[in-house]
Amino acid sequence: MKMPTKNGSTPQLISAKTLAEKLDISRRTLQRLQSKGEVPPPIRLGGSVRWNLDEVAEWIENGCFPERLNRENSQAQSEENR
Repeated sequence: MKMPTKNGSTPQLISAKTLAEKLDISRRTLQRLQSKGEVPPPIRLGGSVRWNLDEVAEWIENGCFPERLNRENSQAQSEENR
């Protein structure tokens, strides 16, 4: 059974490995973020865990890790000012 998305298309699902690569983090870090509820909720299919690519893209566009990104941007600006 195909599950249509909001626009009626079938969602593209990605694995934890693919999501971690997309975020440039380790799979272990992804597991930690998932346990804290800091990533979009996954879809569980039997023993598999997948994420809806559209939901992940929207989450990234909305700033996914705002405090982490702010900290990294501040560090980069400090280094540039030296």
